[in-house]
Amino acid sequence: MDQRAGIGGSCLCGSVGFALRGPLRDVVICHCHWCRKSSGHAFASGAVADQGLDLYRPGALAWYRSSPGVRRGFCADCGSSLFWLGAEGQVRFAPGALDAPAPLRLQGQSFEDSAGDYYTLSGRPPRVEAAPARLDCSCLCGETGFSVPGPAREISACHCRGCRKSSGHYGASFAVDAVQWHGRATVAEFVPGGTGHEAATRGFCRICGSSLYHRDPDGTVHVEAGAVDGPTGGWLAQHLCVAQKGLYYALTDDLPQREGRA
Repeated sequence: MDQRAGIGGSCLCGSVGFALRGPLRDVVICHCHWCRKSSGHAFASGAVADQGLDLYRPGALAWYRSSPGVRRGFCADCGSSLFWLGAEGQVRFAPGALDAPAPLRLQGQSFEDSAGDYYTLSGRPPRVEAAPARLDCSCLCGETGFSVPGPAREISACHCRGCRKSSGHYGASFAVDAVQWHGRATVAEFVPGGTGHEAATRGFCRICGSSLYHRDPDGTVHVEAGAVDGPTGGWLAQHLCVAQKGLYYALTDDLPQREGRA
């Protein structure tokens, strides 16, 4: 694999390839509205100096300006969250996009008060808020909208390679019986191939890159919890595929942990 003598990373489909050189800042997890919408759960990022990013295969890299002075980089072919650019002279990169473990640790959290209702940073069970019988969902740019039956109830965190590459950290989603679309002109789907959960079709907005859902080969649709506009009425119930989790974070909430999907 071409990593140009740096720490290599790529999107889920392999269209985008990059290498990081020089000192890396450790990982910060952001729980703000914009990051949760974009990644589908919470967005984790390390940082490297601008000149330390070697984007040797730009492929289908696309950028979305989510707020003044902020751009988010994602793969337009598979929807993987990859970069966050501000005005600090640094590139923030998603550790879930790295192809091999890197010497990173968790440095801290930001915008903790904006965390979703279905998880807590302390590890204690969340206080479930009332949620309507219909959950309205959307992408970050607002071009995509849909509704699903609520409340979400049990939400699963998945640490498999596909979910980490797609979200940039790890995924959190819940299964739904039906989806009512209000606007889907900008929805794109990526089918990675393979078998089982690794073959899940992943839906995202091709304008802003927001992770929206994934659909298992048996047809079951799982909505990314960060796509819900208000309270989900759910709670994080388990961790799946922990054998593939990133090394920069620990699971301390005492929830059931499964090596695979079952």
